[in-house]
Amino acid sequence: MKQLAGVKCRLEGNYPGATEALDTVKLSTIPKAEIEKAMSQPRALIGLMGLAGPVDVPTRVGTAISVQQDLLQESAYQYDRALLALNQGDIPEAKRRFELAAKPQGADIGRLNPDLAGRIFRYQMMMQRARP
Repeated sequence: MKQLAGVKCRLEGNYPGATEALDTVKLSTIPKAEIEKAMSQPRALIGLMGLAGPVDVPTRVGTAISVQQDLLQESAYQYDRALLALNQGDIPEAKRRFELAAKPQGADIGRLNPDLAGRIFRYQMMMQRARP
């Protein structure tokens, strides 16, 4: 229900309300060693295993899938926060959030979602070119 309230706020131009609704997302803190293990798995394998649904996968791969999904969720959250900051005209906050979206907990999101990484990069380049 809170998500619908957030969408309503965005459509109305109520960006503080949209931010408040978005901030109900709970982000995980992942140990660095787990991130490194997860990021060392081939992206195609993880994607296929994730699509397979609830199957009996080795714990190492299952953990990697979970960690990668958490990192993708965090990146998407930071990306949404960056867009809200842009809509509010808060460029420094938008830049900070795009940086967090590109490297959630230090992981390179381009390895997990090249499309999202490309969108983040284009916004970063646009803001850099627009600097007075």
